[in-house]
Amino acid sequence: MFFEKNSQALLRGCESHRYLVGQLQAVEAVAPFECHETTDGQFTLKVGDVFLHDVENPVREAQEAIRNQCETGPDRLHLVIGLGLGYLPDELFRASAGKLVIYEPNLALLRFVLENVDLSELLGSGRVWLVAQEFDLLKRLRKQLYAQYRLDVLALKGYAFLLANEIPVLMEKITELELDRVHDFKTGEAFHFKWLEQFFLNCPAFAEIDTADVLFDRFSGKPALVISRGPSLDQAIDAVRDLSGSAVLIAAGSAVRRLWEAGVTPDFAVFYDANGMQEQLRGIPQAALERITFLLSPFTQPCCYQTPSRGKLLFLGQNNGQFADWLDKTLNRTHQRIEGGGTVSLIAFQMAMAMRCSPVILVGQDLAFPGSQAYAGGIPLQLNEQGAMALPASDTLYAEPETMDTVTGQDGEPLPTLKAYKSFILHFEDLALQNARSPEPAHLYNTSLGGATIAGFELKPLSAFCGQFSRWKDPFALPEILTLP
Repeated sequence: MFFEKNSQALLRGCESHRYLVGQLQAVEAVAPFECHETTDGQFTLKVGDVFLHDVENPVREAQEAIRNQCETGPDRLHLVIGLGLGYLPDELFRASAGKLVIYEPNLALLRFVLENVDLSELLGSGRVWLVAQEFDLLKRLRKQLYAQYRLDVLALKGYAFLLANEIPVLMEKITELELDRVHDFKTGEAFHFKWLEQFFLNCPAFAEIDTADVLFDRFSGKPALVISRGPSLDQAIDAVRDLSGSAVLIAAGSAVRRLWEAGVTPDFAVFYDANGMQEQLRGIPQAALERITFLLSPFTQPCCYQTPSRGKLLFLGQNNGQFADWLDKTLNRTHQRIEGGGTVSLIAFQMAMAMRCSPVILVGQDLAFPGSQAYAGGIPLQLNEQGAMALPASDTLYAEPETMDTVTGQDGEPLPTLKAYKSFILHFEDLALQNARSPEPAHLYNTSLGGATIAGFELKPLSAFCGQFSRWKDPFALPEILTLP
C-alpha cells in the first residue's frame, strides 16, 4: 500500500538508498509477524516471542526513550536500532533537528513496515538514513562522525532483547569508529603544516603535469596487479614477473624497491605520504625509475616531483578537499577525486578501479605480519618495550613506532598487525562491496597468502593467473604511458 511512496521518499532523501530499495523490492510484503492492537488503540508487532513496542502505549514508550537515551539538537547524530512500526524515529524526528540513522537488519520486517506504514515525510526529509546491513551502517556513521556530529544510540526494550547478541558487537565497532576519528584528527593536526608546506613547494609542477584523470577508463577489461610490500610479495615475485607483459602493474611506492631488486618494473608507482619518500627512492638507479610513471599526491615530499621518471601524473583526493578545490579553481580544470583511506595501497587499488581494470588483483597486501615478518625483503617485525612496532630506520627505510593490534588471518587465526591496518581492511571491504553493487563489477582477488582476511576478495595464489591472460604490452618500450593493441 505505502511501499512505493516510501521508496520514492527514500530516494528523494538520499540517492544512496537505491541499493536498499532494490533489495526490498525482491522481498515478500507478507511476513510472519503478529500485529496486535495496544491498549491505547495503536499497534505493536510480535516477532517470535518479543513485542517490539509497549503493548499499552507505544508512543509514550518512544517519548520516554528519547528523554532517557539522548540529547536533542542540530549537532546530534541519532542512531536508532530498529525501525519497528516507526514510533521512535517519528517522535525523534519531531523532537530533534539532528540527523537520524535507522538500523533495521531484518529485511522482511523492513519491507512489511514500509508496505503498511506511511513514513514518507520522515524518509524523504534529507536528514534520515535507513540501513539494513552493518557495513552500510558503519559507513554512514563514519561519514557523519567525521563531520563532527555527536552520537546518541537509542533502542526500545523489545529491540534490545531481540538483538541482545548483536548490539554489544555493534557498539564495539562504533567505539572503534570514534577512536579512528580522534586518531585521524590528531594526524591531521600533526601533519597540517607539513602538508601545507609541501603543497606549495610542489605547486610549480601542478600546472606542468597532467592529472591521473587521463588514465580513467583507459584500461577497461585489462588485468591489474596492485602491488604492496607485505611479506607475501616475496613468494609472489616470480609470478609478478611472469604477468608483467599481460597486466597493468601498479605499485605502492614502498614496493618499488623490492620489485627493482627482483628485476621487475611496474608501470605506475603511487607516492602519497608526507614522510619516507626519500628512503623509498634512495639507491634505485635512475634508469629503472625512468621506466615508471609516478602517480603523485599534491602533499607528498617534493623529492618525488624532482626524481626522474617516465612521467608524472597528479591525483587529487577527498582528503584535504579544500586544497583540491582551490587547485581546480586555480588551474581552471575539474579533476576527479580518489579517496585517501589512510594508505597508499588503497589509492593504488582505486586507481586500478578508475582505470576500469578487471580483474584487479592484490599482491603483497598482507595487512598483517605473518611469520613475524614486517615487509617483503626479509625485514623482520621488531617491537619496543611498549609493545609498538619499532623497526630500525635506515637510509632506505623510514620508520617510527606504531601501535600494534591483532586481526583475523585467512585460516581464522589471530595475526599481529598495526592498529591502522584494521581500518585499512575495513576500507578495502567497503570498496569491494561498492564494486559488487555496481552495474559492471570488476573481479577482485587477493593473492596475499598468509595475510589478513579481506572480505569481498577471492583468495587465490598469484601463480594461478600465470598463462591466463594474453600478452598485450611491453612495459619497457612504450612511446606513451601505455599502448593498447
